[in-house]
Amino acid sequence: MGSLNYSELVKFSFSWASNRETIKYVLLLLAVSIIFLVLFVGPFLLVLAPFLAAGSVGLIYLLFSLLAIPLSLEIGGNELVSMALPAVIIFLAIPLAIKFVSVIVDLYISALVNFFAFRSAKITYPKFSLSRLGRFFILFLAEAFLVSFFWVHRKIWILGVAAVIGIILACLSIINPALLTVSFLIFWGIALVLIIAPLYLFFAGEHNSDAVGVNKYFLLFLPVLVVLILLSSLHWLFIILLAIVLVAYLVVIFYCSIRVFCSTPVFLSKGTGALDSIRTSLILTKGRVVDVFIAMLIWGLVSILLFVVPLTILDSILWYIHTPPSIGIFSVVVIPFVIGPLITLFGVFLKVGVYSQLLSKTKVKPTASKQVPKN
Repeated sequence: MGSLNYSELVKFSFSWASNRETIKYVLLLLAVSIIFLVLFVGPFLLVLAPFLAAGSVGLIYLLFSLLAIPLSLEIGGNELVSMALPAVIIFLAIPLAIKFVSVIVDLYISALVNFFAFRSAKITYPKFSLSRLGRFFILFLAEAFLVSFFWVHRKIWILGVAAVIGIILACLSIINPALLTVSFLIFWGIALVLIIAPLYLFFAGEHNSDAVGVNKYFLLFLPVLVVLILLSSLHWLFIILLAIVLVAYLVVIFYCSIRVFCSTPVFLSKGTGALDSIRTSLILTKGRVVDVFIAMLIWGLVSILLFVVPLTILDSILWYIHTPPSIGIFSVVVIPFVIGPLITLFGVFLKVGVYSQLLSKTKVKPTASKQVPKN
């Protein structure tokens, strides 16, 4: 089959540097990063700024104490004490909402950058719509789930909804502590499903068209880990076995991340669904794990160089002219924002380059086998 052409891959990965259209995407990525940084940090700075300016840690502690003043509610003669709602809203609900919006926006920007890379690679792609953005979010979650647990099912969204309900109930437990018990029961139910489902797929997964897995035997990792955790208190040998399995688990996580490396380019260029995109990526990367690993290594090395070299040069200049430490700290914060868009462009172009080469070397249809593979 032949290995990847790494010289062509690196050349294509930097092809954005000579394209005028790049400026638009750099500014877009930079603007989005700054906006969400302000949205995340802004409310906290506005609240804490007067106390920080006064240099009073005691006043900051007092502020947090005031936000967390217990609210006493008397219902039927029983006093229910809960934490104040303002603390939850400011320090939990708002950041979570902003994070969710930032993920959606990041996915949309990622799609635009991928389309930019597709045009450079002369890869055709379907029209991107709001519904496709929603499916892109599902792919994002499905990839993360598969890499973590080595399987994913079409109905996995039910666990996601249950987890969200559990989190909401945990937050609302400040009003009614009984809701915390319900939240715990939900999360215990999710944990039970995560343990039992792999065993079911291990014996019947190849006949389940709604499931995707990397390797049949990877499905046993989580159940085995749970058993070893339970047995670890009985004998030190179980602790050693647990450590070995944990190391193997981390290695397999990295292996699975390589196998789904092309899921995003497949999804955006072929117009397939989330699970079909993952299946196609598994086919494209089958037998080419080392090739994709080298490509990821190149990505990591270039990212480090793009970040470390400018930071080292700037740090040397600041040290030479004897600037205050605060300026040095500021530069450490600013450099990632300036270099970040360039690293993003390089990473997306490299991934599309790998996808393009693998696609030319592999005969694969957009809708691949719907079985949990044996290898």
